[in-house]
Amino acid sequence: MIVSRRKRIALFVGVAMFASFVAWLIIGLIPAAPSMVDVFGIEGLRYPAGIAVLGLLLAAYGCWNY
Repeated sequence: MIVSRRKRIALFVGVAMFASFVAWLIIGLIPAAPSMVDVFGIEGLRYPAGIAVLGLLLAAYGCWNY
């Protein structure tokens, strides 16, 4: 099965976007870095959540075979 270059790039970018926010979430649990709540506040958590969901959508597009 041949996957286009655009889909491979979308898959890589999407996984990288999601993985960066997951890593920040895990590192923010220990006092090594400021947590997302410290940076964005409770109301502002929708912004990193939206970027993480966009990364998952890009990764889903990259894995989608039609």
